[in-house]
Amino acid sequence: MRVRRVIGVILLLIGAGLMISGLMATQDIAEKIASDITGDYSHATTWRMIAGTIVVIGGGIVTVSSFRKGRR
Repeated sequence: MRVRRVIGVILLLIGAGLMISGLMATQDIAEKIASDITGDYSHATTWRMIAGTIVVIGGGIVTVSSFRKGRR
């Protein structure tokens, strides 16, 4: 069960890193100009935030499920 817990925490950290990377990219000058013109962020920025969110959710599920299975 410890391996699952470690994998879950690693996924949480990777997901958080992707989300932070995506959020930092939204503050870039080129990204702001493109966003002002098109109204959207670039595909890379959007996918970083989406992927980060999915990985954080998956990591949370793996981590929580490893704690629940450890109690039995």
